[in-house]
Amino acid sequence: MIVEDVNDVIGLNEEDAIDLLEATKTPWRVVEREGNRYTIILNRVTGRINLIIKGGKVEKAFRG
Repeated sequence: MIVEDVNDVIGLNEEDAIDLLEATKTPWRVVEREGNRYTIILNRVTGRINLIIKGGKVEKAFRG
């Protein structure tokens, strides 16, 4: 079962968030870390969670 609510990962440290997403087979990617945005392909993957990491924790998360 995938993570349904993006709020479940907000506030977690990056490693714990990724462990949770991997354990639940939820597609994910880091789109920004410490203010550095990564080049991403603008494809939509159903259920994927995009992560923004700041200070080693998930600051924001959104679907896409």
